[in-house]
Amino acid sequence: KPQILLTDYRLPNGQTGVSVTQSVRHTLGHTLPTIILTGDTQAHNDISLNALCNLTILQKPVMTHKLIASLRESLGVCLNPPEAIDKSFSPCPL
Repeated sequence: KPQILLTDYRLPNGQTGVSVTQSVRHTLGHTLPTIILTGDTQAHNDISLNALCNLTILQKPVMTHKLIASLRESLGVCLNPPEAIDKSFSPCPL
């Protein structure tokens, strides 16, 4: 079962990350945390984005540390110290 959706804003065949997010969430039956990557400076004006909750939009090019921070925040977990990034996730302290 997926824990997060990471997608681009503009996709083939006229689809967008918004339409994919809506479809996946409908199929799963719950609000899956979503990160949409975009190089489109007008993507933030997309009215359909306002209807989505639990959504993060990152402007390309995305720095690795920003992506990791967004993944961590969306999943509600803390990564181990930077030198251990490739190891595992640990729960965030409350």
